[in-house]
Order: sequence, then structure tokens, then C-alpha cells
Amino acid sequence: MSEIIETKSYKIEFEGHEILITLDKEGFVNLSEVTSWINQLRMMFSITKSDISVKKWKDTDEYKAEIVGLTEILHKVEAQLIRSRGGRGKHNGTFCIPELAVAYVSWVNRSLGVAFRAAFFNPVIVTNSHIDYSSNNMPSREEYLKTHEIMLTSGMKVFYVYWHTINDEIVYVGKGTGDRAWSTNRSQTWIDAMESIDYDYQVDIVKTYFDEDAAYRHEAQLIKELNPRLNISDGHTSKL
Repeated sequence: MSEIIETKSYKIEFEGHEILITLDKEGFVNLSEVTSWINQLRMMFSITKSDISVKKWKDTDEYKAEIVGLTEILHKVEAQLIRSRGGRGKHNGTFCIPELAVAYVSWVNRSLGVAFRAAFFNPVIVTNSHIDYSSNNMPSREEYLKTHEIMLTSGMKVFYVYWHTINDEIVYVGKGTGDRAWSTNRSQTWIDAMESIDYDYQVDIVKTYFDEDAAYRHEAQLIKELNPRLNISDGHTSKL
């Protein structure tokens, strides 16, 4: 009897197309699911089936470099990052960790890769067809920085817009990179407010960007719309 595997899916959107990438209970992505979706978009990019071959990708220098980087960062061997499960069906095929799935998609097409990276950085979690936007789904500092470090090894500079909340009130909006969202090196106004509640506040990554100017614009837009009480500037020029 087949094993029933509980899954979690990440919603990825690209130019009007939508896909749910499913992670199994071990946190692995089925690359057959990914290639099936990309195959539907081949005409958009004028690529052939050979161009999206997982086997062909695994023979490239790009793949080997990703494996070297991931094994060093995650302290795991290749077999713990990507593996094959025999047979047919959704629970069989080539499975890998999300970081490798992103690397594969980026190899096929850089624009698609950006969409995948954005989805895994700022995911909309879909469970039992229910979309949950709650802050409980936001990556922890450790989870975010692990993925951030992996992307830096691939030469990608990542920026993001974040906010701090106290009892569901958005009190601060900022733009950052690395672990800036979790830093307590802030203005005295921010420090006084957080000390008064023993630093019991929530950090959320709102959206990730590969264009720093776009992140700055989004930060300024949110500050203008939300008017968070701990922001002391209108964004972009803020040193917070």
C-alpha cells in the first residue's frame, strides 16, 4: 500500500501562469512537477524539451558548483540534497531541496528563476487548498539567512522590505538585506518603544527584491500608506 505523504505547497506566479510547488514531508521538491510546468511555458521562451532536461542540468558546471556550495553551507552530502525515487506517480522521480530546485529553474531561464526565488523567500503557503497569509508562515531569521547565504554564493544580491509589529499593529517599516530586519541597532524612538514591551515584537519579510531601488520604492510606499509610529523618515533616505 502506498504511503500517504503530507505536503505543503508554495504558490509561484509568472506572467499570468500559476503553479503550486509541493514539498513532501522531508522538505523535498519533485522536479518532475517543476519540469511539467516549465514545459507548458516552452513556447514563451523558445526552448526545447532538451533545454529543460534535469539529466542535462546535472551534467553542467553550474550544477556541480551549486552542490559544492550547498554541501559546504548545509554540511550535507549530495545524496542528502537530491535523490531519485523509482517508479511512477507524484511521490516518485527526482527530488531535491528547494535551493536546488531554484538553481535548476534559473538554469532553464533566469526570469523564471527570479520568480522561484521570490516565492521561496516570501512564500504564500497553501495547505489543503487554503491560502494562509498569516505571519506564522514567515521565515525565521535562521531560515532566511540560510537561504540568503546560499543565494549570495550564486552571485545574487538580495534586498527586502520588512516590518515590525506589536500586537498586530505595524509599527515600523524598513528596507534591508542580510539580517537587517532582526537588528536592534535602531533609533532611540524605536529602542524606547521596544524596551517598554521587553522586545516582544514580530519581524515579517514583506517582499524580496533583486533590485535595490525597487525595494526602496516599496518601503517608501508602505511608510506613506501605513504611517508607522516608529518610523522617523519617509523611507529611502532612512538609516534605520
